[in-house]
Amino acid sequence: MKLCSLLLLIFLSSVLNEKQILLIEDVNLQNELGKDYLYYRIKLNEGELKLSDSLVEQYMLNNHDKYIWTSKVGDYYNYYRQYAGYTQFTPERKVFINAFKIKNKEISDEFLRNHLYSALGGGSSFFTIKVNLQTKTCFDLNVNAPR
Repeated sequence: MKLCSLLLLIFLSSVLNEKQILLIEDVNLQNELGKDYLYYRIKLNEGELKLSDSLVEQYMLNNHDKYIWTSKVGDYYNYYRQYAGYTQFTPERKVFINAFKIKNKEISDEFLRNHLYSALGGGSSFFTIKVNLQTKTCFDLNVNAPR
């Protein structure tokens, strides 16, 4: 099973751009989803990543006025994005996305596949959001240190 996961990660790494990072299945999302939230990690395919990015980009552009930002997020594809697929033991496939504009140059891609990147402050340069792939909706947007 680990060999299959490694092969899938290698394949997807070859089709992902440098700003897209798939979190390994061992990364714990309990703090991001809620301590009592029961979930199961799932693998995401290229189409699901593209759909997630498209939905988030539109959500950010269409809903920026509903949130108090330090600035509008209008350049979503310029953010580094960590993805983690999960489900709550239902057919609904969901994606947790951790987005950040600036990455410390000393942090390796390997580190980013194995750990959630976090920052203190940063305003709209750092946010998390969740996507429901079945309903094609975004939810639980959290901007780090909004105004």
